[in-house]
Amino acid sequence: MSYPIEYAEQNPWWKTRQWAANDKHIQAYQSSTFQWNPRLKFFLDFSKDIVYTLRGPRQVGKTTFLKLLIADTLDQKLSPQNVFYYSCDLVDNPKELASIIEKFVNSRRSQKIDDRLYLFIDEVSSVKGWQKGVKFLIDKGSLRNTTIILSGSHSLDLRVSAERLPGRRGDPKSNPDLVFVPVKFAEYTESIDKDLGGIIKQLDLLRTTERHEEITALSHGTISPRIEKLAYEITRTNLHLDKYLMTGGIPRAINEFSKLGRISETTYRTYVDVVTGDLMRYNMNENYLRQILEEVLKTLGTPVGWATLKKETDVSSSNTIENYVTALDSSFVLNFFYRMNAAERKPEYAKQKKIIFADPFFLHALNGWVHGKDPFEYAIETLGSKEKKSILVEQSVGEHCIRLAYSIARQKQLFEYKRHVMFWRGKEDREVDFVVGGDGTMIPIEVKFQEQIAKEDMYPLADFRKVTGTKGGIVLSKDMLEKRNGYSIVPVSTFLLLV
Repeated sequence: MSYPIEYAEQNPWWKTRQWAANDKHIQAYQSSTFQWNPRLKFFLDFSKDIVYTLRGPRQVGKTTFLKLLIADTLDQKLSPQNVFYYSCDLVDNPKELASIIEKFVNSRRSQKIDDRLYLFIDEVSSVKGWQKGVKFLIDKGSLRNTTIILSGSHSLDLRVSAERLPGRRGDPKSNPDLVFVPVKFAEYTESIDKDLGGIIKQLDLLRTTERHEEITALSHGTISPRIEKLAYEITRTNLHLDKYLMTGGIPRAINEFSKLGRISETTYRTYVDVVTGDLMRYNMNENYLRQILEEVLKTLGTPVGWATLKKETDVSSSNTIENYVTALDSSFVLNFFYRMNAAERKPEYAKQKKIIFADPFFLHALNGWVHGKDPFEYAIETLGSKEKKSILVEQSVGEHCIRLAYSIARQKQLFEYKRHVMFWRGKEDREVDFVVGGDGTMIPIEVKFQEQIAKEDMYPLADFRKVTGTKGGIVLSKDMLEKRNGYSIVPVSTFLLLV
């Protein structure tokens, strides 16, 4: 079997261990002011035959993440020739994909090398029916002693296609479906403020179990000394929150804003083109998309039904509205939450939904596109308005509640955030913004991004307590830290550091 030299260009470590010096993704990362080290890598097990999928929106650094993983893997002193990377941008069909992978694998096995192989297949979702090629190789036995990571930006395609590999993903106890979403606030803060990162480490709050313990205590109305110490840093954490609400968790936007004090129109435009391009791939109408997003932007922070969103658009059917919002949800642009049936602790699917943007940067970019104005100026206007900023804060809390719910859920592979994060409304229309549930627990969270928390601000949690029998709850303030009537009032920025 001949050595696959035609793949050497995409695998420069085969030629030299100094390959990273000429890799554009690694070099861009190393020259950035913001260097993100995603915690996601700690959930990978390279010692087993597992087919991982890595899905998420474009422009969040998936390819860079793969290259950093490759660099870490090569640091383990294994043979560089056992690590294979391939970008599928020009691969036409699953047969061609299978041929590329098999040629590499056979070249190693033909040399009597039975070491573990590591395959990093990028943008696999651009190959229609890619799972057929992978399934063929698995069933044939070609991928024995091989760990595979398949990444893709067409998130809906990748998720659905991966479901067509039943029983072929490897260790059933592993979680092979990885979601690579924008940087969360804690990772953002730790990356740009090493001092604060050191304090968080000193308080032993890098460990997931410790953060869960603190959130549980807060939900029971207990504020620990660790939270008090973290809240002492409120001036700087609120400053970081302001910047995060501008850039979101998009590395390119974070770097631009850090260096230049603004975000370029090109950066916003790139993201908008990705969103519209992906949806056009599903034969959706760009004009409808713009109209629907305009209505979503009008109703942020307010529960709304599909029929209400349809009223001011040319869209003929509420079902079409639902299809668009669901597609945007699958593409990690929007999230939406159902109202909670407190008695049964499950979603009320027929009632109004609360829709949020999955990242502040996404909101700013699409807000500018919808209204035909400079998105950076729109972002400044949003953050300059007390009301609009409060809505944006609530959106960010909602997205982080999804991360929290996933983190505490025992069943990762079957996790569906809409069953674990909901909002609740009582008979007097008093609303709890988010209820995070998992494995029998419920954490009610009310967002009040303001200096003072009045007695009436606590009424929604009190109503929820009466109806559900739960004890406690969390109120997220601007800068207050206080225990009151069995509830914890905590600054938003402090709370987000725990997620």
